[in-house]
Amino acid sequence: MVASTRLRVLVVDDHPATAEATALMLTLDGHDIATANTGASGFAKAVTTQPDLVLVHVGLPDMDGYEVARQIQTLALSPKPFLVAVSGIGIEPDKLRCAQAASTCAYQSLSRLPT
Repeated sequence: MVASTRLRVLVVDDHPATAEATALMLTLDGHDIATANTGASGFAKAVTTQPDLVLVHVGLPDMDGYEVARQIQTLALSPKPFLVAVSGIGIEPDKLRCAQAASTCAYQSLSRLPT
């Protein structure tokens, strides 16, 4: 099923297979996708693609996903992109860090997805 609203989505994950699989799923749903494998390249792509949604892995090697979110929030984008901090661990302090990073940030732990 194709989404009724086409979004510009930026996927930032240091695991290329994860980024590619996420991008493929979202492309099949009709969205425009950009990917990046580091925080710095994710920020650079946010500047050029002006995404509506950013899915950012919290455990990036060069800067954590929260810092990427904070930096994206400083851009003069209107509207501000919605940010989703993605983690495979799922610890409570991560929710707070997400909220502190950006007002439009949500936290999702892949370890706690319903089955």
